[in-house]
Amino acid sequence: MVRRWILVVLALLLFFLLESSFFPWIIPPEWRSEMLLFPRLVLVGVIYIGILVNRHAGAMVGVAFGLLQDVVFFGHMLGANAFTFALAGYAAGLLLKNNAVNLFSVFIVQLASLLLFESSLYALYRLFNITNLEFGWAFLQGMLPSLLVDLLLALILYFPARKWLEAPLSAREPEEN
Repeated sequence: MVRRWILVVLALLLFFLLESSFFPWIIPPEWRSEMLLFPRLVLVGVIYIGILVNRHAGAMVGVAFGLLQDVVFFGHMLGANAFTFALAGYAAGLLLKNNAVNLFSVFIVQLASLLLFESSLYALYRLFNITNLEFGWAFLQGMLPSLLVDLLLALILYFPARKWLEAPLSAREPEEN
């Protein structure tokens, strides 16, 4: 059990490194400046933890890795990513029960959680006057391209995530009401 969580945390750290060093290298600069395309591999992993483990683990891992994102990249507003990562991980665990996990349901929950993340982060930035972009423009130019890339990453990671995170039927805890 502890070994599994160490591997999960190491995988999320690897995702963080890919997200911060490799993706900016392979994504054309025009896509990052004009379309605001930023793939969020760590967030996809946090949502998978919320879906396949439980909502509390998704929220805790979301806070930890969101805070890491805040400290490394977004020094102007600490806690925004921590809050929205945790919100997305918790919501993913609420939206899907362990016995209803299949590719289609996971795709829908990933879509809903990623939309929740993007819109919550935009709302926080708008609330504290960090951005003055209109929602329609921000959605079409930034949220939608990133959302599509994140959904593609979620589909690629579906089978490895189920293998690593899903507990055997005998080891699962009874569902909360």
